[in-house]
Amino acid sequence: MRHEILLLGRTHELAGLQTTTVELPDVATVGMVRAELERRHPELAPLLPSCAIAVDHRYLDDRSTLGPPGVEIALVPPVSGG
Repeated sequence: MRHEILLLGRTHELAGLQTTTVELPDVATVGMVRAELERRHPELAPLLPSCAIAVDHRYLDDRSTLGPPGVEIALVPPVSGG
């Protein structure tokens, strides 16, 4: 199943893309998204462990399943502020 991933902040800058597409099994986990992003975009590898992944505006851990086709998936890098 093909999923479109929205790249936000620093991940967008590193990959040079606003979105990317990954191919995953019909039943996939958030961790599988993270692993496939690292495989397809090695430039993101240093940042991926500290990124959150949001599915339909909810942060999920790596063991959570993605849900039905068409869910919105966003890669959210850590944010610093003062």
